[in-house]
Amino acid sequence: SSAALEEVVEATLEQRKRPEGWKGTPAENKFDLDRLTEPTTVFEGYAREAAAQYPKNANIAAALALATVGLDRLNVKLVADPLVLGPTSN
Repeated sequence: SSAALEEVVEATLEQRKRPEGWKGTPAENKFDLDRLTEPTTVFEGYAREAAAQYPKNANIAAALALATVGLDRLNVKLVADPLVLGPTSN
């Protein structure tokens, strides 16, 4: 396709985990993870920052960034979501 011929300048990755999956991370200091009833963004920024702040949770983001647009051009959104059954990445 013609899209494959264009240079990708920036990309976005959204990762969702159940709230308990964010325990032991900076999200635990910012949110009451046990009481979340709706999806809550716990981090939004570039892959480099995500990997530094959430090293056990942002490995997919770091790998995708290194394979594509780079750590400073992959936008990452990390979400604590009590409605998902398990981790998802989009």
